[in-house]
Order: sequence, then C-alpha cells, then structure tokens
Amino acid sequence: MTKDRPNVVYTTDSVYDLMLEAAYVLADASTVVAEAIQIGIPTQMLDVIPDHETCVFRQFPDLCRTNARDLVKELKALESGEKIFTRDAYADLVDVSDTIIYDQI
Repeated sequence: MTKDRPNVVYTTDSVYDLMLEAAYVLADASTVVAEAIQIGIPTQMLDVIPDHETCVFRQFPDLCRTNARDLVKELKALESGEKIFTRDAYADLVDVSDTIIYDQI
C-alpha cells in the first residue's frame, strides 16, 4: 500500500508516541479522536463508513468530515490561522481540565 507513496511510511511505533509528534490527528471513529483532543492536538474524525449508524462524535459537527474536500478545506483553514482549534469546544466529550487521569484515579 505504500508503493509510490513517499509520504506514507510503515511504522510499529506506538500511536501515542506518534500523536505527540503530530500537528494534526485524522482518525476514524475510535478512542484516538477523544484522546488526541484531550491532549490538545487538532483532530478530525473521518466519518466515511456508511454502515456506522451511530457515533458520539457526530454530536460535534465541526469534528467530523465525510469527504476529502471538506477535510482538506478544514486543514487549510487551520494551517492559515483562519480557524483555531479550541479543545474547550469538546468539553462535553472529554476532560479538558489538564488533570492527568492517573492523578485523578
């Protein structure tokens, strides 16, 4: 799948290590979406699975993209500063208090 795609590299690194190096996180409907938002990384959920009938992330329309055109538009707006990622907008989804979950437990 990476043939002739120099920007795609196979890795066995932890997804969490990779997230800490990322400018953005693009993911399907998984906990990675919430985890990336919680640590403050601009995140977009790729909502492209037609059989996925329900998804909590859809309660946040600005978080979900259903096609590549809208995703690219969103990323360009973030890159240019036209739009600012605000994780507080997702306070009803994740804890944005900066409390480390292990300390809370």
